[in-house]
This record gives sequence, C-alpha cells and structure tokens, in this order.
Amino acid sequence: MGRDKYKENERVLDELTKKIKMKVTDFNEKFDHDTFHDWMVSLKDYFEWFSVPENRTTKFVKLKLKGVAHSW
Repeated sequence: MGRDKYKENERVLDELTKKIKMKVTDFNEKFDHDTFHDWMVSLKDYFEWFSVPENRTTKFVKLKLKGVAHSW
C-alpha cells in the first residue's frame, strides 16, 4: 500500500508541475553583479523545479542572454 501511495503522490506532483507556468526573463543589462546574481538564482530555481538536465541548461541560458549580455 505504501508504494502505491508514493506513486500516486508523484503522479499528482508531476501533473501540478505541468500546470504551473514559470517564465524566465531575458537578461540584457550591462554587468551589474546584484542583478545578474538574482537572475542566476531564478534560473537555478527554474531548472530545479522543472528537472532540466544539466546538459541543456547552458543552451537555455544562452537563449536568454540578449544585447550586451550575449556578447559576454
């Protein structure tokens, strides 16, 4: 019974995750340590919530860098 309950809880969490909409903003500012740090923390949270594989995070971040930030 315990395993079935665990699997059911996991299924419910998966369904919840699919329904939540989270948006990662583009980063296009000149280098400001605090702003960049906050942006990176939000990315980390996003990747953790959606279980993004590490091999895809760099490509995703590259897409979100715009303007001057993209040329870093």
